[in-house]
Amino acid sequence: MKFHLTIEPNAQLLMKMYRLRVAVVGSQGALGHWQYNEVNVLTTCNGRDYVIEKNDVSFPLEYKYVMVDERGEIRYWQDGDNYQQSQPTDHRDDLPLFKDAYPRVAGIVLPVFSLRSAQDGGVGEFPDLKLLVDVACKTGMRVIQTLPVNDTSMTGTKADSYPYNPLSVKALNPLYIRIDDIEGLDDVFLGEYHKQAKKLNRLKKMDYEKVHQLKMETLKAAYHAVKGGLSDNASYCSFVKENEDWITPYALYCCLRDKHHTTELSKWKEMPQYDKATADKLINGFDDAGFYAFVQYYADKQLKDASDYARSKGVLLKGDIPIGVSPNSLDVWMQPEQFNTKMSAGAPPDYFSNKGQNWGFPTYNWDIMAKDGYDWWKNRLKKMERYFDAYRIDHILGFFRIWSVRTEEMWGLMGQFDKAKAYAYSEVLTSGLMMSYEELTEPRFTKEQMACLFGNDADFMMDKFTIAAGGGKLKLNSKSLTQKAIYEQCKKLGVSEENTEKMLTARTWVLFIKDKNNERELHPRIAKERNEAYNALSDSQKAVYDRIYDEYFYHRNDALWHDQAMMKLPALLRASGMIVCGEDLGMIPDCVPDVMKQLKILTLEIQSMPKQEWAEFDNLSNVPYYAVCTTTTHDMPPLRLWWKEMMGYDKPKLERFYRNVLGMQGELPKSIDGGTALVIVKQHLDSPAMMSVIPFQDYAATSIRMSKDVKEKAERINVPDNPKNEWCYRMNVSLEDLLDDDAFLGSIKQLVENSGRAI
Repeated sequence: MKFHLTIEPNAQLLMKMYRLRVAVVGSQGALGHWQYNEVNVLTTCNGRDYVIEKNDVSFPLEYKYVMVDERGEIRYWQDGDNYQQSQPTDHRDDLPLFKDAYPRVAGIVLPVFSLRSAQDGGVGEFPDLKLLVDVACKTGMRVIQTLPVNDTSMTGTKADSYPYNPLSVKALNPLYIRIDDIEGLDDVFLGEYHKQAKKLNRLKKMDYEKVHQLKMETLKAAYHAVKGGLSDNASYCSFVKENEDWITPYALYCCLRDKHHTTELSKWKEMPQYDKATADKLINGFDDAGFYAFVQYYADKQLKDASDYARSKGVLLKGDIPIGVSPNSLDVWMQPEQFNTKMSAGAPPDYFSNKGQNWGFPTYNWDIMAKDGYDWWKNRLKKMERYFDAYRIDHILGFFRIWSVRTEEMWGLMGQFDKAKAYAYSEVLTSGLMMSYEELTEPRFTKEQMACLFGNDADFMMDKFTIAAGGGKLKLNSKSLTQKAIYEQCKKLGVSEENTEKMLTARTWVLFIKDKNNERELHPRIAKERNEAYNALSDSQKAVYDRIYDEYFYHRNDALWHDQAMMKLPALLRASGMIVCGEDLGMIPDCVPDVMKQLKILTLEIQSMPKQEWAEFDNLSNVPYYAVCTTTTHDMPPLRLWWKEMMGYDKPKLERFYRNVLGMQGELPKSIDGGTALVIVKQHLDSPAMMSVIPFQDYAATSIRMSKDVKEKAERINVPDNPKNEWCYRMNVSLEDLLDDDAFLGSIKQLVENSGRAI
């Protein structure tokens, strides 16, 4: 007979860190008669399913799961009652618990581009991760969390510094390659490179454009210097053969990008959509197509080497999977049917942005993806597992429903959930909101409103952007029906940035958004309190709209979203053996915690972003075990900047945090001091969460010496409300110097040990 077992994340941690294995022992002779020295070790059939097959057993039988070490000795017994089976069958057990074995680990969060070492070329590089592993080992930490490491080379400008816009979900970023580790380069070549690299490496932050130019020019020169010997390099040839399904298309994609100086696929006259037969002919016309296989070989080689080093030290590398891909990416080029390029993924208005977020990524055609069992996602995860032992699902809510914005609009404020049960126009009418379809879906303005918005410019703006709508009101003219149309009109007419913003805001004054597939079906526009269309309703109309609004966002779609997640996530989780963590911040439906708990996906817990609506701050002593507890994310201000900003706009709330949450006395510090930061970090490490990973900036905040010469704003990685944000933060200290800083690392080690997280 055959047993199937899906391992819990805590068991995965034990196996990865202690090199333990899962085994079964039971009441039959074939199962060891409960003897400690006669256990049956399970074999893995994929990353998460573990299988044992026995044919010489009688029924009924009882058994339990155990964790054994390399010598086969039992280290941990499964908690709870024995499993029982009355007849032979292929059987899949519920998840076993190893309660006594629950590990709690500490970690550090740093993007690869933020690392700094003596050999770098102005940006962190994959080999730097080995030094960070040494830092982790020296402090008792066992997790290193990064941001995405995929290739984002779309334009060669600062815009490419955004790591969540990959041009390929399999290609790695060439910027992270260490030139010195490329075989066959002589000292003269390396010396010339380092003359320029050292200048960039001394900068406090990354200069993306200069780093990109230097790295790509040097990599191309390196390729031409060594390409004659690549055909004799067995490792290189093996890599190209094993990855030929995407390496050759990737190389051609990059060649076409370089030829046309754009990644707008529609402008590639030779092949705006990938076709293998055409591609095989085209690629022979590019002399340097092999260069792109060369850079991917070395990127893979160096990241895999760092990963192997981490695993040898019992340290988990935790990667990050962006929820989307660029609409002009290799993936969309090759498999356009998998994506909906007429819609853009984003997020509703939240803590990070009053306008909502529009990421510019196409949404997924999940129905198409389901037909082959989500192979695109599974292959993506299998590739990632080559380097990482855990991963963060960026915006896990996207697997339940994605916030979707028409490509003609600019702000997330104009979005709708996909999938969601929209309201038929007739349903809105029968609910009691007796208004015309146009009044529900198009902005209406009074002259008084326009005067209030634009002051002396009101007449000009009304003349250029509106027409009469009847009843003494105005509506948008035919040239201004969408935000992108308004933006282009403003640019053409020389309208000020301030008035452009106001006109874009006026476009959002609608009660309902038209469904992307059926315009007679309607979705309530989110953030009703900041909607002039809602504020203009009578009290009785507001009451009707409130019922529709609350039903849509909090009740109507919950079962649908639960089912959508359970269609996708179990299949994806079984595709790899990585520990799965979900970024579950924002507008959380009731079904999300239940699904994550059922699938043992770790939640994200942040003290300053409590998930209870009534709470100002999260009580970290109550966070669940299956969680990642952290002080901030890359989208938030680090502790020092957060403190400074809170002093400016909500000092009373900060005062309550200081006294009631931290238990501090005396005068509230104007800027966070090392002792206060230490208390905050300690509270996170002391939490029950399986993982507590702290950004380097917040560890550094515990030491006045470590952060005294760094401005608070310089530590921030991303500002979600700023689409032009440059992702350029780098450590203020080299990893070599950090490793020699026994005082600082010793203080972190003591925090980790005192929290019970040292392994």
